[in-house]
Amino acid sequence: MTAELDTSRAVAALEGLADALGQDASELVRDESRRLIRTITNITPPGKGGRRLGEQAIEKQLSNLFSEAGPPLIDEIGSKYGVRDISAAYITEKTGERIQLDWKQLDPTGDRMAEIHAANRDPNTGRVKIIRRANKGTWSSRAVVPMGTRAPYIARVKQRVGRWKASWALGGSKLGDSYPGWIARHFGSVDNISIVDLSGLADKEKPAIVFGSKAAGNNRIRALVKAALDIRIKAMLNRTRLVTSGYKKDVAQSIRPKAHAKETASSSPSEGVD
Repeated sequence: MTAELDTSRAVAALEGLADALGQDASELVRDESRRLIRTITNITPPGKGGRRLGEQAIEKQLSNLFSEAGPPLIDEIGSKYGVRDISAAYITEKTGERIQLDWKQLDPTGDRMAEIHAANRDPNTGRVKIIRRANKGTWSSRAVVPMGTRAPYIARVKQRVGRWKASWALGGSKLGDSYPGWIARHFGSVDNISIVDLSGLADKEKPAIVFGSKAAGNNRIRALVKAALDIRIKAMLNRTRLVTSGYKKDVAQSIRPKAHAKETASSSPSEGVD
């Protein structure tokens, strides 16, 4: 006696499940990575206030680092005392008051401002320490530059605001997310500090995305990044349960299993960046 068993429906269901799993796995990794990148970008300084806050910080730090003096005074002091550790010189104000100079270094042309700035930045935070001015009667400064050179330099440095955020956000951008112009303007120049590899998404069995940032200061937000990652892992697990529940319903209804990952995405938009 022989018997025939029609397995076509079972095969079709398994094939549909395999296709759905591949699509959903890739979609979950893509979407959750995009959301994680958005969260990390939000917690990367500057924080609330964004661009405005970052520019204000730069203005304050560099105005504290650099003092300006007229070229005649710079020439006179430089010729007599050199360009470093000037502390024996005095000038007389129009009021007749004598002011002692305490200049750590003198940049007669202003050409070394970037070098001086770099030397005074904290290697871990990138910030320039704010130092209280000396008592009245002393002109204390870490660096003195010609009148009119400080403001243009500060303006140039302000153009960097958003670069740290961009080192993270580049990955989100390549996943289809959008960011404000003051962040996106850096996407073409952060390849050296941004890590993005989306090639793993092509693997339907084990889709993966590699992203990160090599920007100075990331240690400051390490704990926050870890917390954000933990939240997204839980979200992915919850979404995976919903996806598999969708497969069960499809099979119960005798229909070919379909992808459900997009249905499990939160309807609320990702948190914006100031």
